[in-house]
Amino acid sequence: MKKRMLIVMPVLLLLGLLGSVCVSALNAHSLEATDPSLLPRYADFLLEDFENTGSLTTSSNVVSLSAVSQTDFPPYLPVSGRGMAMGVVPFLQSGEWCFVEKELDIHADLSEFDSLFCYASCQSAGNTLIPVRMTLLTDGGEWEYNTFLTPGVGNTLIADLSELTGDTAIRGVRILFQNGGEQPLVNFIFSLDSLALSYSEDLLSSLNFLADSFSVSAGGEAVKGDDGYTFTLDGSDPYVQTVGFLSSSRKNRLSFSTDLEPESIEVYYSTTASPVFSRDRRVDCTLYGDTIRSAVFELPNETVDEIRVVFHGENLKGQVTLYSFAPLSVFTPIVSEAGQVSSCLISTSKEDVVLSGRLDLTAFEGGSLMLYELAAYEDESTSPLLTYVPLAVSELSEEFTFRFPLYDASGRSRLFSKFLVAYSDGRRLTLIDNAKYISNPSVLAESTVVRPDTTPKGFSSRTRSELIAFGASAVSFAVECEKLITLGASRYSVSVDGENVYFSEAYVEELDRLVKSYDGIGCEAVARLTVKSAGDERIDRLLLHPSSVSGAYGAFNTADENGLVYFRAICDFLLTRYNGSGQGLIGRYVLGDCVNDWGSRYSVGRSGIDVFASAYASALRLLWISCESRGLSEAVFASVSGDVFSFSPAGTLMYADSLTLLSYLEGLTNASTPFAWGICSDPFAIRDNEGYEAFRDALLPFERTLIVDEHTVNTAPFPEEESTKRYIESYGVFASADALLYFITDSRSLNASAALYLDTLKASEVLTPYLGKEAAEAFPLLRSRLFTEQSALSYPAFDVTGRFRLFDFAADTDGFAAGESILSIEGGQDLLGKEELLIFTPSGPGSIQVLLSSPLDLSSAPAVSFEASVASLPEKTDRAILRVSFHAGKDIAAYEGGVSVGDWSDFVCDLSGFERASAIDRITVELRAADGAPLGEPLAVLSSFDLLSPTLTDEELTAFFTPAAGEGEYAFLSPDNKLLVWSLIVVIVLTFSLLMLRSGTWRREE
Repeated sequence: MKKRMLIVMPVLLLLGLLGSVCVSALNAHSLEATDPSLLPRYADFLLEDFENTGSLTTSSNVVSLSAVSQTDFPPYLPVSGRGMAMGVVPFLQSGEWCFVEKELDIHADLSEFDSLFCYASCQSAGNTLIPVRMTLLTDGGEWEYNTFLTPGVGNTLIADLSELTGDTAIRGVRILFQNGGEQPLVNFIFSLDSLALSYSEDLLSSLNFLADSFSVSAGGEAVKGDDGYTFTLDGSDPYVQTVGFLSSSRKNRLSFSTDLEPESIEVYYSTTASPVFSRDRRVDCTLYGDTIRSAVFELPNETVDEIRVVFHGENLKGQVTLYSFAPLSVFTPIVSEAGQVSSCLISTSKEDVVLSGRLDLTAFEGGSLMLYELAAYEDESTSPLLTYVPLAVSELSEEFTFRFPLYDASGRSRLFSKFLVAYSDGRRLTLIDNAKYISNPSVLAESTVVRPDTTPKGFSSRTRSELIAFGASAVSFAVECEKLITLGASRYSVSVDGENVYFSEAYVEELDRLVKSYDGIGCEAVARLTVKSAGDERIDRLLLHPSSVSGAYGAFNTADENGLVYFRAICDFLLTRYNGSGQGLIGRYVLGDCVNDWGSRYSVGRSGIDVFASAYASALRLLWISCESRGLSEAVFASVSGDVFSFSPAGTLMYADSLTLLSYLEGLTNASTPFAWGICSDPFAIRDNEGYEAFRDALLPFERTLIVDEHTVNTAPFPEEESTKRYIESYGVFASADALLYFITDSRSLNASAALYLDTLKASEVLTPYLGKEAAEAFPLLRSRLFTEQSALSYPAFDVTGRFRLFDFAADTDGFAAGESILSIEGGQDLLGKEELLIFTPSGPGSIQVLLSSPLDLSSAPAVSFEASVASLPEKTDRAILRVSFHAGKDIAAYEGGVSVGDWSDFVCDLSGFERASAIDRITVELRAADGAPLGEPLAVLSSFDLLSPTLTDEELTAFFTPAAGEGEYAFLSPDNKLLVWSLIVVIVLTFSLLMLRSGTWRREE
């Protein structure tokens, strides 16, 4: 039986942007300030959102069907804000059909729904009307709706279902397009969006404002752009006006941006009965947002022929860009306030998950509770759940508990799933709270990762010697995930839910070298995870969000099953390999890079902030689950820029200030099981101390751990002194905040002395000239480290009573290893008339170093003596500087002296005044030119290192410094450590003696 045709309402929105420019709707920076009417109503019972096309079938003449976030023809953007299906037919003969079909298995009472609707559009060279048929396939038969599409505009297809009654099974929906003309259609392209059932008349609202019929107040002009119409306005109360058609609409939204500062906006309208604008036909607008703004207004339920938008305020001269007109109404799944999920936890046995909650039984009559398991990317609305088999079913109870296995029958872990409780009365579902994730994945960790003690200072540097010299506690670097994955066989792989994922051997080994170089120097590695096109479509489909824009940094694909497997595999591989054993430790993970500019930095296509924030929050949570289950806590950070002041880059809609995005993330993550994520922000664009304080104070209310990363001081417009001052002040502002974990900067852009001394007790002496006031006064709360720097002596400052050979270099390097830019290092060499020497060749800034297996206590032998020379230097360079540094954690004592070609110089490093001389854990040696010029590839030569004491004899020193058994290095025990060892021995002996006495073992035989 064919259904009667209702209407087709072509929806040519302003520029065809069909109301899905999902914008920030925040007056204040919190989710609570969002007006619910700003959510576009696109479905009461959503059958298909076209976010992906895996469940769709097509006719054979459709050569391509893909999920897209935008098209090149109206309506450009999806009404749902999620996605559209775009199909391509290269050649459609006259009279020929093409189709898309969605297979369903839904049981529903169709008498509750008034219509089946879908948004559709097409692009055709002939621009003739395109016959279209929408067919509903049910157990009771097929119902057809026939109409026409107008090419180049958005069309709403609405099939009347009022004659359908009773409970029936919906098996599918088929949408067919026909070439109704006499000539073939070449490259016919169509789009589909939001296939749904509806019982609301509000959905019959549509706007048909003609984009080419705009007029502007006197002195204004309009220019059509790629995203919208831009109007230049001038004068008092300027306006923009258009003719069109608006029916049965209540709330509407105008999306725009402007450099004006209007105090208010009014909308005047005319009707067929009253075609003239007048004061009694005007409505006030409620304004939302900062960068992209929304003017929400309500019109009467009558036909509107013309709209005039009037801006009120003083000196309104400037530009306004209009993006879309769209009807609005509230769309949210029905969530009952009479129930709550209180916990979702892995049991103590680690085999089950226990989900508990409470119900107000007075709000329900009969029925049952259904527990559903959803993948992270699946919709939480009630309509898709009707196609799912519940994980469990329970009778209604005031306190309910579901217990189910952590692993399903196939062995797949449910750790990354979310769980939804719904009440069923036999006909429809009502959600009980938002979907919940498991909140205690850390119970699965086999061990807990231990991090080193840190100070806030960090650098973006790949030079180990630089990190050591500057006393850095953290270093940040990028993991380019598109380089990490390979589709071929590899020695490196992980298995996720039975699927093997392989990793590039070359890139893994590059990461190994990098991460391992940070190991053992007390510097925590902070990895920034990014992804963009790999140049291989197969890898791109797995790693990149389906809507990512080519050429941009993409969003990780957590939108489908394959993408989820690969994202989890990347997390699993990094966490397993770089867990502190063997290959070093990555201690923190930052997701993306300044993602509040998601148009180019974390692309999910041409989407609004709500769609983007949802995708990003999902990936952030999955990363957190991975870290926690591997014993790495407080490790996950969201990345935003330093823009908290509503600055928007020109020409982009996919942007929000950092506070707006963070507010969205706060709301999304708290609504569905809160978890601990931090904020990683880059305040590069800030130019003064006042700005740094405002930036810091804006982030602190989130009460989340803060990393300030990639903070490069912009030296271009400023002399070195001014740049250094800016860096010093910004560090002081952030380091005084308890929430700050690290302040990581690009060391190459800094004055070396500022970077070196910033967090040391030497700061007052070195930095005061830059600040114009005492550094101690500038940084009253700054955590400091010890740093002493002096010239090496040529002889001891005390009478030597004993000497001990620390390093002899007789056969090898005695533990010294080459750092960056060291071409070679050898021990046991003869040169310049001496034997058993250590020789190293630097090719640039870099050092050799020895890491001591246990702290070296030099309090009784505070001087280190050796001889040094250099065998070659560049022409006209006869002298170089040798620098020896003794490290105790982040505290450093450094000594410098000159060396000349062919001459031996005596070096005595006196650590008598170094407070941490009893805890030396590392010694570094570097060679540099006296005048800063390149040294070429000189040959630096060192003799054996002796410890000198003013109190102990040779024998006493030998007894004090005892080699560890079976090791080539010394395991040096400080006096405190020795006291501890002897104390433990005494306690053990006494305890053993008491036990023996009590047992009678030592009783004298009678």
